[in-house]
Amino acid sequence: LLAGADGTVRIADTLGDGVFRAAALQLALAGKTVACTQERVTPEKAFAGLQKGDYDLVLAYRSLVPESLQSQCRDYAVDAVMISVNAGNSRSSFTSGELAEAFSGKRRSWVSFNGEDRQIHLMRLENSSSAVKIFRKKVMGKLAFAPAFERKNSVELLHLAVLNKNALVLSGRPDAELSTGLKAVTVDGVYPSLENVKKGRYP
Repeated sequence: LLAGADGTVRIADTLGDGVFRAAALQLALAGKTVACTQERVTPEKAFAGLQKGDYDLVLAYRSLVPESLQSQCRDYAVDAVMISVNAGNSRSSFTSGELAEAFSGKRRSWVSFNGEDRQIHLMRLENSSSAVKIFRKKVMGKLAFAPAFERKNSVELLHLAVLNKNALVLSGRPDAELSTGLKAVTVDGVYPSLENVKKGRYP
């Protein structure tokens, strides 16, 4: 898009995603003339500006796009939720129903999962994260989240889970391979490999 643009590409960014700035820099380093402006704005300003012709492109979550503009949208990234436990945990799989019961506090002990009489330590991303919003929509339904240890960063949560044998973690899926002290678990029989996530198999 940038390499073939005639003039400056004006981008309204509601995500805080530097993908186009990074692409412009790479093109410039490759010796191609390219120009883009990427302005961080609210979704309301972004879509109003797109309709007025102030912006050529809007970066936003699909759920925020007005219905009148849905047909003009293209998904360029999908955020995946990943469920993981400490590597020392004997449990390696869950159903969506079991996860809903655990994260709602209906199941508080590992007894019903692996026979060990230990309290489940829930760990998850903050409510504002897209991974939690996806999990709420696809798994929790009308159930409310029970109190949990929360962090903004998936990597931090996963590092902490390595130290906590009782952890049950809801995080984003990192690009890096998991630590040997941690294991991702299958959900409804599907493992969160990058291929399964990209092809939509992982629920």
